[in-house]
Amino acid sequence: MYTVTAKDASTAMDEVIAKLGSDAMIVSTRRVENGVEITATSDVLDLSNRIVKSTTSENERREPREIRPIPTIRSHSVKMNEVDNGKISSRKRLIAEIEALLDEHGLSQTKSLNPFLDRYVNFFEGSTRFTTNFCSRKYVLSEFIEEFVSDIVTEGGMSLGETRQLFVIGNNGVGKSTFSAKLCNELRKNSSGAEVQIIEANDKGYSPSTLLSVSAKMMKQKYSTTPMLSNDIEYVTITEMNISQFVQSMEKEPKAKNAEVVLTVPSGMNYNALSKILRAVEPYRTKIAFTKLDEQDLSVEELMAVYNFGLKVVFLSADEKLSEGLCYATKDILTWFLSDRITES
Repeated sequence: MYTVTAKDASTAMDEVIAKLGSDAMIVSTRRVENGVEITATSDVLDLSNRIVKSTTSENERREPREIRPIPTIRSHSVKMNEVDNGKISSRKRLIAEIEALLDEHGLSQTKSLNPFLDRYVNFFEGSTRFTTNFCSRKYVLSEFIEEFVSDIVTEGGMSLGETRQLFVIGNNGVGKSTFSAKLCNELRKNSSGAEVQIIEANDKGYSPSTLLSVSAKMMKQKYSTTPMLSNDIEYVTITEMNISQFVQSMEKEPKAKNAEVVLTVPSGMNYNALSKILRAVEPYRTKIAFTKLDEQDLSVEELMAVYNFGLKVVFLSADEKLSEGLCYATKDILTWFLSDRITES
């Protein structure tokens, strides 16, 4: 374990990376009198017992139900997409299908997550689009690799048919930016030399985020904040700009449209601001959008409403205490998810 106290989370993270390396896992973060205290470790943690259990006795009270198995989450998502006008069959049947899927993959212990499922199913009973997966962290990640990364890393470079939205949910300082930076790094390594643009979605004006600097440190390279393409071979081909700079650059520089665009949305942004940003970048076919959220920033309904923009939603959590049923972006998951599994896709 390594504990560091600094004036802010960014400075503390710099010290953690310098001491433990970029694969360090954040164990805890708390505010202290002079700033922020972060405790991290480079040890591999055992997550086998970290699936969140329901605190209610709802499972004991639930009536027996007929379970209608389905083969995969992918086919489940396709099936739900074909439902006309969101006329999803009963909530009871939907949850039963999800439970059957978990049973099929040896994850029956996650049945205790039904209170978590109910929150989302209640919202989607009147929705016209439904692709969110409800399952344990291991199965979410395996599907994430199959459906998300296989579309990004292809023979000949990165290719996406549509924008994908990745929500990284966690408290301040738990590692949301680090997780996003790791994935940005992998995208760059697998992009066959394509330019990767990191855009800071700050609707109040430009202010350098930690994502670019963390990415560069992980790649042990210098970096530039100059918008769009750079010919300086000493600098990593990751640049950073705000939404206004991005829109202006795309309009003025035709060759910039060949760049692979990664949008990052900082924590603390309300739903109206997020909607405005997504609309602004929609014409430019943003490849991936990372939205770093403190759970209290958006309601469940607001969070899921972004799917109306046609974005694929995948949920990760950096903190096991935040929400039942989410997977945890901890060290061994990051190592497994962001290393050879991507290059094998």
